[in-house]
Amino acid sequence: MIRRASGLFVASLLALTVAASSADAQVTINGRVGLGVPTGGIADSDNSALGVGAKSGFAWGFGLGLDLSDRFNLRANFDRTTHKTEAGDATSGPDVNVNHYIAGLGYTVTDPANPFYVSVNLGAGAMTFDIQAEGAESDTYFAINAGAEIGYWLSNSVAIFASPQGDIAFTDKDKYGTSSAFVWPFTGGVKVKLGS
Repeated sequence: MIRRASGLFVASLLALTVAASSADAQVTINGRVGLGVPTGGIADSDNSALGVGAKSGFAWGFGLGLDLSDRFNLRANFDRTTHKTEAGDATSGPDVNVNHYIAGLGYTVTDPANPFYVSVNLGAGAMTFDIQAEGAESDTYFAINAGAEIGYWLSNSVAIFASPQGDIAFTDKDKYGTSSAFVWPFTGGVKVKLGS
């Protein structure tokens, strides 16, 4: 399942690259770091299925964008969030790493001529949960995404930004104690326009 999710993500990146090469389109790349925040059932230390709850942890990611117009853009992003776990009695459990493979559409709501910008996005993809315990297997589930990006163009080709995102995986309730696992990557980073 990890290979399948990785393959889908790579395919979306390749599709963006091909689209960019076949038209006079603007391509951006970005890198970011921040915090991954789980909420809901997966974060509950009294989770009846897992026996532990996932805690907030380090997040990092990178992405590729293709501007379709001054306001619309296609996006493909990978994020990795790492989480400690804890039971209700404060006993530590196994670490959990979550890989987020998301592609979608973004829309800039501010004036494109203004260096300060705000955009919103919707997407879908997959999330892989990798429990760091002996004998545990990773699980990959369909996921949806919604979020925003707030940034400032320092020049024609370089911007700094913050990106609050909400990713929801439709998990196996019997295994994860919830049928919708919420993990929120709150990150910030640098975006670069290629060929500018």
